Amino acid sequence: MYLLKQRRSHPKKAKLLLSRLFADLAFAQLLLRHVPIISILLRKSERSPYSGTMICCEQYTFSMATPKFQDLTAWQQAEQLMQPAFIRLVDNLRKQLDQSSWKGMYEDVPIWSEGVSAVDKARVSQLQTELKSASAEESIAIEAALAQLPSPHPGYLLHLQQHEQTVTVDLWNLCYKICFQDYDPASGTSHAPESIGGSRGVKIDTTLFDEAGEVDWDQLDRKAHLVVEQTFANLPTS
Repeated sequence: MYLLKQRRSHPKKAKLLLSRLFADLAFAQLLLRHVPIISILLRKSERSPYSGTMICCEQYTFSMATPKFQDLTAWQQAEQLMQPAFIRLVDNLRKQLDQSSWKGMYEDVPIWSEGVSAVDKARVSQLQTELKSASAEESIAIEAALAQLPSPHPGYLLHLQQHEQTVTVDLWNLCYKICFQDYDPASGTSHAPESIGGSRGVKIDTTLFDEAGEVDWDQLDRKAHLVVEQTFANLPTS
């Protein structure tokens, strides 16, 4: 009702409100899609603590090591932090983009576990495409075939553009930077690759917890804001 009134009396303002509403809905959809993925990512890291992950899409290929955990306590603390950290990350990115000259576009990309063959990836992609236009009967057969194949989990990229300059940011890596101390995406640990031993892993940022072991929401808000602020400060200048 408010938008209808604005549309009649202030059409330009109504158009701006609608554009911001759709932008917020896009962020909400991104969050809703990601929520069940948190435990999947952590379970994959727990089962295969030293395996890397390759993010692939048509235009981009990124090598990303999944976080490595030294013990169960670190894994449980990460599970507490990941979802609220990701939500705050996306919200801070939205706010930063609102006041930045950089324009952003999100993209979902499949993250495949190491060792999945190109043939399997192509077959999964083909079946997923067929599923979109399949009948109810065909869908059952396609879903059964997909269940027998390896499946990727979603990755999220933020493509930033300013004039002729473009930068692509991996949202999972930013989330890990919030949750862990000195996170190194190449090794999946809190150490530089050349200095790590085989048993080392990520160090949880314990300042994000209070004395009772619960998440300190104020500290988490500050860390998320800082990581996003640093990301934009490190963007190339024209």
